[in-house]
Amino acid sequence: MLPDYQVFMRPLVDALRAREAATLSELRDEVCAALGLDADARAERIKWDGRLVLDHRLETAAETLDHAGLLARSGERWTLTETGRGELPPTLDRDALMIFPEFARYMEDFRARRGA
Repeated sequence: MLPDYQVFMRPLVDALRAREAATLSELRDEVCAALGLDADARAERIKWDGRLVLDHRLETAAETLDHAGLLARSGERWTLTETGRGELPPTLDRDALMIFPEFARYMEDFRARRGA
């Protein structure tokens, strides 16, 4: 079973540090190796649509980091922003990302839309 998408955030940032830009497909193996994911975990599929759970987790992690202003997307390619290339907390999760004003605003708007 794959870990929560938040566990993918730090390895995703680390994998992008060595590149100008990359697709999530290009980063998949490096992130999986950093997390020690075996072939069975990598092959896990979402029951209702057949997509790889791994791809969904990577996409969610990247989009969350985008909301925090750490990543930027151009088409299918992702890059680290200046903020993303800077010093970051050792653990990246929703709580840690609250130090970034863009993410705090995003979460406030998200909660307001959900009525939470």
